[in-house]
Amino acid sequence: MGTRSKDERLVSQVSAALARLLDVDPKAVSARSNGVSSADLVVAAAGHTFVVEWTKTTSAALVAGATKKAAQYARELRKRRSSAT
Repeated sequence: MGTRSKDERLVSQVSAALARLLDVDPKAVSARSNGVSSADLVVAAAGHTFVVEWTKTTSAALVAGATKKAAQYARELRKRRSSAT
């Protein structure tokens, strides 16, 4: 059995949790990383898109910063989608 990176395990856990929460088949959940300048992970399921930021801390200030970054990227995704239609 091959070893998976920590990021691969986290993506798998997020995808599985989202499938359970939305009551959809895990195969209906797609996840992608978007590179250094964007969100850590974008997950799509049941017609919704979720932006995920990883953080290794429970510091309120750092969590707030990650939340702001995720919200900003979500706004950028919406703009791109609305301009594509």
